[in-house]
Amino acid sequence: MVSNNGEKLYTRAGNFHTDPNGYVIDNNGDNLQGYGVDANGNVQKGALTNLRVDSSNMPPKATGEISIASNLNSSMPVITKTFDPKATDSYSTTMSTTIYDNQGNAHTLDQYFTKTGTNTWSMHTLIDGRSISDPATDPVVADETELKFDSAGNLITSPSPTSTANIGVNADGTCYKKLGTG
Repeated sequence: MVSNNGEKLYTRAGNFHTDPNGYVIDNNGDNLQGYGVDANGNVQKGALTNLRVDSSNMPPKATGEISIASNLNSSMPVITKTFDPKATDSYSTTMSTTIYDNQGNAHTLDQYFTKTGTNTWSMHTLIDGRSISDPATDPVVADETELKFDSAGNLITSPSPTSTANIGVNADGTCYKKLGTG
């Protein structure tokens, strides 16, 4: 059940999201109805209310890990052109992921995949359009990780310790690499 300014409506739609105030709404802006909770999180049965996700007591947390499962099209042509994020003919496909710094600020992790040979690809990575290794580099140089696959399409070389699995973003938007064995 949803509420349109007090008018109760029923819907089978499942596309809900939160508005800027944390209320759960559908694509028409109607509020999802449900039972509220008290300060201890106990459900208060009775009158239905607009459901709201209260994140005020949730401390921000930096993105700690990203797991991506995807397919790279092995029939794509090999690209020999030097990688340039502005030149779409210098990479085969791209993927963007929102990540968060330790103050809850959103940043964009862009990964560009370039087919470099049979079962080999390069992954170039930028955060907010800047290098992870050296955000001050001008012109921007993307961090690069080589990926190799066996004939069945299984990854046979793991990303290096300098791959995107070991990066982070500070509150001021600068990037850093975590040290370790990856």
